[in-house]
Amino acid sequence: MKSNKKNQIIFFFPLFELGGVEKNFLIISNYIANQLKHFSFYLITFKRSEFLKKNINKNIRISFLELKISFLSRRMKFIYCMYKLFIRCLNNPQASIFSFQGNFYALIVAIILKRKIIIRSNISPEGWSENYLKKKIFKFLLSKSDLIIVNGEEFKKKFKKFFNLNAVKIYNPIIKEKKNTNFKNNFFQKKTINLINIGRLVKQKNQSEIIEALSTIKYKDEFRLLIIGQGPEKKNLIDLIKRKKLKKLIKISNDQKNKNFYLERSNIFILSSIYEGFPNVLLEAAIKRKYIISSDCPTGPKELIKFYKYGELYKKNSIYQLSKIFEKISINKKIFSKNKKEISLNHTIFNSQDNLKKYKKELLNIVT
Repeated sequence: MKSNKKNQIIFFFPLFELGGVEKNFLIISNYIANQLKHFSFYLITFKRSEFLKKNINKNIRISFLELKISFLSRRMKFIYCMYKLFIRCLNNPQASIFSFQGNFYALIVAIILKRKIIIRSNISPEGWSENYLKKKIFKFLLSKSDLIIVNGEEFKKKFKKFFNLNAVKIYNPIIKEKKNTNFKNNFFQKKTINLINIGRLVKQKNQSEIIEALSTIKYKDEFRLLIIGQGPEKKNLIDLIKRKKLKKLIKISNDQKNKNFYLERSNIFILSSIYEGFPNVLLEAAIKRKYIISSDCPTGPKELIKFYKYGELYKKNSIYQLSKIFEKISINKKIFSKNKKEISLNHTIFNSQDNLKKYKKELLNIVT
């Protein structure tokens, strides 16, 4: 394979936060940068992040674009990153684009400058193609990509249904995190049923549904719910907890540093999303052998439960169905107290090293 240092891969990730997509990006980009040493790598992102600088492969040069304008909208930040991507590609005719976020903007640059582009889609089409015109625009742009990667079989089928486009399925590579034994916590109790939800506090994640469902059950005092995340819905969730008089039973925290500690000490992981891609947090919960309760949202939960077989689904946006599951668990706690040796997610399709190798193979097929 002929190549040289002038060959460049530009990762496009405008707004780097601290969610599952960001974890995937770091694992995948670090692996690729470590494997393909005959390429040079750039990352275009907006906000300066010490976490990103600390955790990203040293072979990836980061182009921070943060402006000292506090009121700049999310869309304007994406547009500014698109401009920087355009300049970077213009100055390097051999550059290829690998977009993890803001695919709409990266595709425009790739089409104008005729650059190769790989798209990794993270959210089911239900979440971003809600009207006819928008769907048509996305279909046109996506059809110009050299490769579309999605992270689940159901997700792949949705892409075909919505856009009549073929995507390549590669499951999320998950690296098992070290146990946190130094942190002390007094919210979860040994005699309570301890629930945990980890995710951004946005309408898509729908954490209010969990709170509403808990408020309706008879033996609610048997439960503790910890929600870890931050976002624009935080105030609404706190107000809802107060109205339902559940302050002793439900806690909202942004303790991202110790979320692994809480996950290990929980009994049940719960996902209430309206739509997803293939949620990282479900894979992380499964690796830790947690009982999983999830909305049957598009896409991912049904696919995971099929292989994991230690959890259950409820109809999305159904407070009633979720409350019935809580009532069932309060009566029969043995549901989540199986011998953990019997529980695993060892199916070969979730092997992280195999999936990383697939990323490398698909990437090389496009850029060489």
